[in-house]
Amino acid sequence: MRVDVSSAEPMGRAPWLLSAVMLVAAAMAAATALAMPDLVHGPAVMVGSMRGTALVVLALAVPLVVAAMAAARSGRLLGYVGWIGGVAFIAYQGWMFLFGVPFNGLFLVYVTMFGCGVWTLAVLLLRVPAGRFAAVFSGAMRTRLLAGWMVASCLAFYALWLKNVVPALFASEAPAFLEGTGMATATNYVLDMALFLPFTMVVAAQLWRRTAWGQLVAGAMLLMLVLESVAIAADQWFGAAADPASAVASAAATPLFLAVAAVGLAALGIWHRGTRPSAAGAGATAA
Repeated sequence: MRVDVSSAEPMGRAPWLLSAVMLVAAAMAAATALAMPDLVHGPAVMVGSMRGTALVVLALAVPLVVAAMAAARSGRLLGYVGWIGGVAFIAYQGWMFLFGVPFNGLFLVYVTMFGCGVWTLAVLLLRVPAGRFAAVFSGAMRTRLLAGWMVASCLAFYALWLKNVVPALFASEAPAFLEGTGMATATNYVLDMALFLPFTMVVAAQLWRRTAWGQLVAGAMLLMLVLESVAIAADQWFGAAADPASAVASAAATPLFLAVAAVGLAALGIWHRGTRPSAAGAGATAA
């Protein structure tokens, strides 16, 4: 679907400039992790996992955001969805690059990747012209099914993390889930439980209510969940290959998360089928 950009709410220059800087930083961070792993310090399993994530960032996320920005400039719905989802994924990985491995010479690159990603996402979520696409969201969109999938995914991650966290709260020694990671705390648990999972459930609630913003951003978060599942599959494979004896990563988890990604992709397909052109929508036309 495409919206008449001449009548769309102004996005301003900020998201375009921030995205460009973020993409350069993300490409640098991912390329160096893949081509020059000696620049990254830390346990072998963590460096290996980072390289798996870097492959997904460089091969999927960066090209996706570039293509999505071009589509969004033409007023296409999928452009905004891909832009928001891709930026959310890159910002998430920027956090992991910062805190998943010890300080190294690429620290400021990671800061730029994370910081520009977060601010780009904030601007996009505030300025995305969701109302202009209200006419192309079909009343047949299975909003409750999709919202249920998003909430169920979030609750599954909460259960997975809390299964490790709650027993460790009452233990006197360092928790087992940190052994071999080199981390002082589980940074992914922090990001997920404090920010990413609650935000996804807020979006799911807006999708349930069939708001235009909720339906648009839900597509982006469904995409982000697919990318994140693929990234976990890759980081488990690369981490296990780097240190087969480590319990931090397991190659056996790779097919499981690829299956989760496939289910997420099916959910994204259901979302897309719920978008239909409407002659009644002012400014909204088929792509």
